[in-house]
Amino acid sequence: MSHAPRYAELRCKSCFSFLEGASHPEELVGRAAELGLSALALADVNGLYGIVRAHAEAKRQGLPLIVGAELVVAGLAPGRPARLVLLAQDREGYAGLCRLVTRAHCGEGWTGAPERRERDAVAVPFEAVAAGARGLFALYPGADGDAVARLKDAFGRRAALAVARHRVAGEEARVLAARSAGRRLGVPVAVTNDVHTHARARQVLQDVLTCVRHGTTVDRAGRRLFPNAERTLKGPEELARLWSDFPEGLAAAADIADQCRFRMEAIRGEHPLPPVVVERGALAGGVEVATSSPAQAAREGARTATPSLSLRASLPAERPAAPAIEGCAASGPGLPAAGAGGGAAAAAATDRDGALAGMSLLRELVREGARWRYGGEPPEDVARQLARELELVESLGYASYFLTVWDVVRFARSRGILCQGRGSAANSAVCYVLGITSIDPVRMGLLFERFISAERGEPPDIDVDFEHERREEVLQYVYQRYGRDRAGMVCEVITYRGKSALRDVGKALGLSLGQVDRLAKLIGTYEDLGQVGPELLAQAGLDAADSERVRMTLALARELQGFPRHLSIHVGGFVITRRPLCETVPIEPAAMPGRTIVQWDKDDLAELDLLKVDLLGLGMLTALSRALALLARHRPAPASPTAVPHPDALATIPAEDPEVYEMLGRADSIGVFQVESRAQMSLAPRLRPRNFYDLVISVAIIRPGPIQGGMIHPYLRRRDGKEQVRYPYAPLEPVLARTLGVPLFQEQAMRLAVIAAGFTPGEADELRRVMTHRRSHEKLAAMKARLVAGMAERGISGADAEEIFKQLLGFAGYGFPESHAASFALLVYASAWLKRYHPAAFACALLNSQPMGFYAPHTLVEDAKRHGVEVRGVDVGCSGWESSLEGAAPGRPAAPGETAVLRVGLHAVRGLPRAVGEAILEARAAGPFGSVAELVRRARLSRAWLVRLAEAGALGALAPDRRDAVWRSLAVEADGGDLFAGLAPPEPEVALPAASAADEVSADFATTGLSVRGHPMALVRPGLGGDRIRTARELGRLPDRAPVEVAGLVIVRQRPETARGIVFVSLEDETGIANLVVMPDVYERFRPVVRGAPFLLARGRVERSGKVVNVRVDSVAPLALAPATGARARDFH
Repeated sequence: MSHAPRYAELRCKSCFSFLEGASHPEELVGRAAELGLSALALADVNGLYGIVRAHAEAKRQGLPLIVGAELVVAGLAPGRPARLVLLAQDREGYAGLCRLVTRAHCGEGWTGAPERRERDAVAVPFEAVAAGARGLFALYPGADGDAVARLKDAFGRRAALAVARHRVAGEEARVLAARSAGRRLGVPVAVTNDVHTHARARQVLQDVLTCVRHGTTVDRAGRRLFPNAERTLKGPEELARLWSDFPEGLAAAADIADQCRFRMEAIRGEHPLPPVVVERGALAGGVEVATSSPAQAAREGARTATPSLSLRASLPAERPAAPAIEGCAASGPGLPAAGAGGGAAAAAATDRDGALAGMSLLRELVREGARWRYGGEPPEDVARQLARELELVESLGYASYFLTVWDVVRFARSRGILCQGRGSAANSAVCYVLGITSIDPVRMGLLFERFISAERGEPPDIDVDFEHERREEVLQYVYQRYGRDRAGMVCEVITYRGKSALRDVGKALGLSLGQVDRLAKLIGTYEDLGQVGPELLAQAGLDAADSERVRMTLALARELQGFPRHLSIHVGGFVITRRPLCETVPIEPAAMPGRTIVQWDKDDLAELDLLKVDLLGLGMLTALSRALALLARHRPAPASPTAVPHPDALATIPAEDPEVYEMLGRADSIGVFQVESRAQMSLAPRLRPRNFYDLVISVAIIRPGPIQGGMIHPYLRRRDGKEQVRYPYAPLEPVLARTLGVPLFQEQAMRLAVIAAGFTPGEADELRRVMTHRRSHEKLAAMKARLVAGMAERGISGADAEEIFKQLLGFAGYGFPESHAASFALLVYASAWLKRYHPAAFACALLNSQPMGFYAPHTLVEDAKRHGVEVRGVDVGCSGWESSLEGAAPGRPAAPGETAVLRVGLHAVRGLPRAVGEAILEARAAGPFGSVAELVRRARLSRAWLVRLAEAGALGALAPDRRDAVWRSLAVEADGGDLFAGLAPPEPEVALPAASAADEVSADFATTGLSVRGHPMALVRPGLGGDRIRTARELGRLPDRAPVEVAGLVIVRQRPETARGIVFVSLEDETGIANLVVMPDVYERFRPVVRGAPFLLARGRVERSGKVVNVRVDSVAPLALAPATGARARDFH
């Protein structure tokens, strides 16, 4: 019996060779280990996108993974660019590989923001490859003599030719040519298989991907498709038989693999951030982050008191000089030397040359920040916590990380940009006194180990929210400060979901565009295609029983789900390194101009313990900033108790206002941060928040973790005194007392594992990581034995042990850290206070901050009107570009004490460019317009934009009748030669019929997405048959289980994963919002109507639970009388 030869596959593409490879990296590694390969090289096209995933699986399998990439190289061989596989032999070679991939995407000598190239245009010149050849092995799948000679000159003995046998015509001649060129030029020839799949069965999907890549169908693809399934992973035995005439080719592959000793583990956590340096004496105002000291609030003892809401800086008389970045010029990116030292030594840098850096600077900032936060020396328990945290930060070498975040926050606040840290960083007292976060973790008893743990061995994660409309200023500051070669945003891998997979596979298999479109529209974005049955196919006009292509479409689309489709930008993750970032991970231009991204996502970075800074955009911060600015310009009378003393300080919002909590308790929360969803509105009347900590509970409890753990109802029953508070284990009482014996936060789950099962804090945090990983249920279940054993040692068994495990298992569906919930609760309170006391300013700010939140502008306007706000429509004579506040006189500011009126801005007119709006405002600044002709002449309006404004009813007093305004606008000459200065000669007057109220409202919605004239339902209600169809307000007076019919405009559709297929629909009418519950069987019967109809007529029964009223739906139908508004719901399914 012959012994199988050693063999390593050196040319392998995964699904991260977008639309080429048809297997996940993990599948390839797993199969290679199963086949007994000695090593595997992952070499995706122009990228290292999948290498970390392969690395993680290779560690589990014990398989050596070679890091490589297949570059498209121009100038290597005659004709079109050639493919060249480069494999990293050592760390230097890996750095060179990353640089070359970056060069392929970004071009030569890029310093600014490079332009994004189409994937088929990404290439690197051979001269760049030759210059960066050190530490790389080149594998060329060709036989051109000149190309081989050039490779040998550049790489010497680190070059080889690659040959493959796929049982296709003509390949033997190519194999012989390669072997001949190798012998003639002294270059080894290695056997590879140009792997595209881990198993032959995946070849059909690979064919589909090829069709998608070329924009064709399987019937027309021809020779673009591989003729067989031979480009799959093969074991040594099979390859030995296939290459029995050339065994030295297999040996050459194994020898090359032995030369490539670099492993991804070598870069784990190796790159620190650049040290921040501040000159002595430059700290004045450096930690000042609010307009008023929160010392008084900090000294209050009650943990339920609202923490300081200060999120914006008070600027010193002179802006402090920006701290220097070691190796980087203060005014620009700078270029520190590659390979500069790092780790704990760099982070712990001490005073030198009159400057503060590293731990010296961090300790000084913490001392100053503590005095600011607490109005003097901090309390003893705070001082102990700060000392403990600083000791751990120093030992782990994270000083530069904290200082980098501090520097970015400092910049934002110097520009007046609202910002606030959140997430687990709010567990840190250091972050609190540095002004990064707004929650005092010592007062709230938060667990620091949730943020940093020496046992965990992974970097901390600080998330900072900024105003979403001004976040770009912060991002560009980071690029400028650190340099684009040392800073890049984290990518997000956009994967195929059910809808997108169906569309691409259906087109590739030749289904008609109509069939594909009908089917895709019936599928939710995140819906499991396994749920697609005959009934749904019939609704799309398809029959799987009669069509093999339909069956294949569904089967292949299911396989395609989860494959990468393209890269996007992570919501805010930034990687910043001391040495050039492009020596650690390739960089490429993002689709958004001015941004560059790395080729790894956040999970890849976490796997390698590489630090990232999360700079996130939050719409509510924008809205709060805008609302405060509006109040500064339209401040109520000085005697008003609700006047905001300082427009830039949320800290001055009165804390613990009973009126605010009463408003939230009756679910009056449209527009309020985090508590405006359907689920939160259902919770509010049952929770009835009375203090700040109740808001923390509210933010955290409507999460998949508490829901799946069955924790919501027990908590509410105990809160109402309907159920006794009990603890499955008496020592857990201090941990669970604040939440009545029910764990609602991640920190509680961690402490529960420590106390009840004997876990160390580090083990508990590892448990937390498992619990919060998306596909972690099996891992968590595997830990049950460890948990149960630990609990048994402490006398916990039976039902109590099962209860604890069930609660922990629930957190596998995500639970909030208490610190994160508390940070968000600050914004809940601030936004609720503004809604309660300044509804006009709040609604105006929300309109100007779109897109954000749960509801479309028309719902925000209707809610404002229900709160007594007068809303006026768009008017070229009064409106600004954005919505604004004015007094009783149109276009005039409100006088002190006068009730403000909300004026909708020109930005609401769909399709109107900002430049056109600003031209109108600039012309109006010289005086009011006297006529339409004068508007056209002074603002230089084209006919198209004038017609758009007329259709929107925005010409106001210049043309009060909309139809007449449109008619007159169509007569305007579009004479580009004289910049539209004149109007056409007068035509005979035309008597146009007056538009009906329904026509006016429909036109409003069609052109601006909202109407101030009235709700569409008020116009159609008279035709609905008397009192048979109830209003939303009337539902509250009906008894439980009463039969009912309701109708309205669909404003939200939801199908949460935790709801077991139930769909929640919110209908708006002229009196309020009615909430529908559509059970799965009803949804399947009426799926097209539920998903697509803008207005619904629903029949069902009233469901009451205390003050919460829903309608459980039996049937739905489109509302036939509804006007064609074109209103758009906010759908989450």
